[in-house]
Amino acid sequence: MKALLSIIAGAGILSTSFSSITYLTYEKNLNQNIDSESRESIFYFNDSTKNDWIVEAKATPWGAGTSASDHTWDWKTINLGQSKPEYQLLKFLGSANSEVKWGSAYWNYDIGQSIPLEFKKENNYKITSTDDAKKFTTILKYKDEKWSLLANIDAWVYLGYTWYKENSNYYLQVASYQFVAAYNSYTSVYGTANMSKGIILS
Repeated sequence: MKALLSIIAGAGILSTSFSSITYLTYEKNLNQNIDSESRESIFYFNDSTKNDWIVEAKATPWGAGTSASDHTWDWKTINLGQSKPEYQLLKFLGSANSEVKWGSAYWNYDIGQSIPLEFKKENNYKITSTDDAKKFTTILKYKDEKWSLLANIDAWVYLGYTWYKENSNYYLQVASYQFVAAYNSYTSVYGTANMSKGIILS
């Protein structure tokens, strides 16, 4: 299968945190690689290094038997070009998964299931803040709870997407929301969601 590949990357990072809540904003315009045989378009999340898109959350109780939680929202902005998008499916480029670690125990969750796409009025929106991302991260990838005696943890990941037109180009935004919490726990809980290197639109 022959592919035409080109990469144009630009990035900006803004990260702020306070109390037990962490907000991460990371926008990037990405170029596409078009597979002429399958009619699929490939977009990388990062620059020429093609690093994975990783979202992390950590909840650390402040004392023995106390509780804590952490929320992380993140999103990527993808330049689709000047043609109105007619894609119907989003797939991850490689394995997408989330790992939750609590003390010496850890669990892995598959978050790489395909996402049906609809470019409609309801999601015609440009995400520019965490509050915006909250509105559109509505696709549940996993939600779990673990117990150890009286202590327990919660963990989940939601994804979502929006689209918009700006300066004659169309853009797709992929957003993620990761949450972890520890209750009556002596140890921290960590959540690491890896959305792989990019996406395939078809």
